[in-house]
Amino acid sequence: MPKAKNATKPAKSFEETLWDTANKLRGSVDCTSLVQLPLAA
Repeated sequence: MPKAKNATKPAKSFEETLWDTANKLRGSVDCTSLVQLPLAA
């Protein structure tokens, strides 16, 4: 049985993690509609 390789990914910076999370939360919302949210309040 072959040994499993420990493929370690380089650690993401806090900024990269924050952007990735925001992209996941935003989903497929168009950026033009996101601009209207703060302006509508």
